[in-house]
Amino acid sequence: MLQANEDKAVEFYKVAVENGSIDALNRLAWKYFNGLGVAADPKEAYRLWEIGAEQQDSYSLYQLGVMCEHGSEEGGIERDEAKASEFYRRASEAGDVDALLNLAMLYTSVGEQEREGRPEGSAVVTKDEQEANKLFRMAADRGSDEAMIHL
Repeated sequence: MLQANEDKAVEFYKVAVENGSIDALNRLAWKYFNGLGVAADPKEAYRLWEIGAEQQDSYSLYQLGVMCEHGSEEGGIERDEAKASEFYRRASEAGDVDALLNLAMLYTSVGEQEREGRPEGSAVVTKDEQEANKLFRMAADRGSDEAMIHL
C-alpha cells in the first residue's frame, strides 16, 4: 500500500512540475535521490535541482551544494567543494540558513576532517577561519542554533 502511494505521489509531482511548481520539483527530485516511488537516480535528482537552481530556488541550490560536496558514485557526480561552495553561497543569498552553515563548515577545520578520504585532485576549499567565523555569525544572526555552537 505504501509503495502504491509513493507511485501515485510521483505521478502527481510530475504533473505539478509540468505546471511550474518548484515545491513539486524539489519533492520529485528528493524521491529520485532516495528511490521513493521510483528507482533511485541521483543524476535525475541533480538535473531536477538544476532546473530549480535556474530559478534561484534556495532549496534546489542547497541540494546541489550537498550533492557536489559529497559526490555520488552511482549518480556520476564527483565531489567538488569549489562548486559546492558556489551553490551554498547562492542558496544562502536566496535565504537558506543551512546553506550558509554548510558553507562556513567548508572553511573550518571540521571541514578539513571531513575531507579525509577524498579522491586525489578533488577540489577543496581553502581553510579560512576568519571567513568561517563571519559565515557562522551570519547564520547565527538568522537563527541557526548550530552556528552558535561554532562561535
